[in-house]
Amino acid sequence: MLLDQNQNNSITSAPAVTPVVAPLVIHTMPDKYMPAALQKKTAKPLSGLWKWAIIGILFIGLVGGGTYAFLKFYVEPQNNPQPAPAPTPTPTSTPALNITTSTPPISAGSSTEQSVQGEITNLGNLVTAINLRLPAGALSSTETAISVFGQLIEGGTDPTFEIIGGTYTFTPENLDLLKPATLVITYQENVVLPAGESYLRLGYFAGGAWHSFENSQVDATQNIVSVSFNTWPGRIFTLLIAKDIMATLKPQTQLLNQDNITIDNKIVRSLDGDKDGLSDVEEALYKSDPQIYDTDKDSYNDGMEVGQLYSPLTGPETTLLNDKLAVAYTNTAGKYSLQYPAGFKISGASSTAGDPVTFISPDSTEMFTVSVQPNPQNMTAAEWYLKQNATAPVEELRQLSVNGVGAIWSVSGKEIYLSRQQKIYAIAYNTTTKSSADFVASFEMLIRGFKIMD
Repeated sequence: MLLDQNQNNSITSAPAVTPVVAPLVIHTMPDKYMPAALQKKTAKPLSGLWKWAIIGILFIGLVGGGTYAFLKFYVEPQNNPQPAPAPTPTPTSTPALNITTSTPPISAGSSTEQSVQGEITNLGNLVTAINLRLPAGALSSTETAISVFGQLIEGGTDPTFEIIGGTYTFTPENLDLLKPATLVITYQENVVLPAGESYLRLGYFAGGAWHSFENSQVDATQNIVSVSFNTWPGRIFTLLIAKDIMATLKPQTQLLNQDNITIDNKIVRSLDGDKDGLSDVEEALYKSDPQIYDTDKDSYNDGMEVGQLYSPLTGPETTLLNDKLAVAYTNTAGKYSLQYPAGFKISGASSTAGDPVTFISPDSTEMFTVSVQPNPQNMTAAEWYLKQNATAPVEELRQLSVNGVGAIWSVSGKEIYLSRQQKIYAIAYNTTTKSSADFVASFEMLIRGFKIMD
């Protein structure tokens, strides 16, 4: 019986009964009468030679084992694995897409002026460019080749200064200047508000913080900031502006950005020379400069302003209607209103709610159409669309909101559908036979200005 040692109960057993057993007599057979295989064997003593052989083997084993242990732990150096070095932190900023360094490399003791040049671009557009000018004999004979690398950074984390455009890092870290060097940074007009250009400074990084050259020279007409110095201050340079000054330059009116009205990339856009979001054809329509990213220099690119109902010509607070670049339209039968480009023509406007209205481009090759259809079951825009297009892939439908009304993009990315008051409002972009679209920003503008009247 097994007992749990943790139990406190006691068990009393009955007195044991001693059995009476008769004495057992065992008879053995003499060895001589047993078979040879079962007879007892008497071990023969080892001869003297074997004794000494075994003792020798044991002695060699003990001596060899001790010697090995001594060499292993006291003589042989310890080869403990070392921890892997910590990986070099990856900069959080985006590397510049196009960096140009001086060719051929700067050489010491040159008898002519030399320069190290670099630039930072973003999506193919120039942001800033740097030029370190070294007069003849500016470097000692021990200096090696100089190169520069740029990084696209906006803002930064310094408590005092805001980085404009990005930073430039020179190699080697230290230069022994025998003559004054001149550093020049050229910037694009859209990197800072016009009112802030006079406050731009060249800066360098040292001692864990940014410092500005207060003797920086600003040429706002050429978009150039320059400075000369006799001593190499550090290896990292940038364009700076004080944060307290930057705060006073922020436009008081923020652009509308409440709805997710992003035109699908399934619409192929036509040529946009300055990459500002307006095609070259739209630049002519809105009278903006096709070679300037931000025509009115208010820090918002032209395409963003048009798409959000603002003028690209006269500052951040002026609307397209203010500058007569757009026309307000109201359809009382369909109970909606919108804005369309001033250069477009209207076709189909009538007093019947279901009649489509078409806004046609100046060259009559592209058009926007607005139509209203009954929705007696009051289905959502997605439900209505899928009922009309039973094979459409649901996962490709993209939801959005237009002035507070739920909507969806079609699979093609050229139509949106809104559901309100038992009606479906459809807005479509038709490029007819063209392979690319000239008026994508204008389409966004029409959608963003579309309002249903309660």
